[in-house]
Amino acid sequence: KDFNIITNTENYVAEIEIIKKNKTIQLKQASVCFIYSLHNEATITTSSNNTEDKIMPQVHLAQITDYNKQTQVTGDKLLVIYLRRKQ
Repeated sequence: KDFNIITNTENYVAEIEIIKKNKTIQLKQASVCFIYSLHNEATITTSSNNTEDKIMPQVHLAQITDYNKQTQVTGDKLLVIYLRRKQ
């Protein structure tokens, strides 16, 4: 799939969330979510009872396409990019 939002602006809307200090956020619904961890490891939790944690090493990019409303990410110095298909 072509996620180039500069040349493909008619298909996607982008939203960027910047996490500067260590905290946990709940991911917003999107067609695709990218998480980039700049400084430290990040933890992606995919269930409400914290049983499915995935550790993402620093300076890595994660692409998430199928996640539920309870999916969270914990870390500091993160970029979270949501791509939503235009209707």
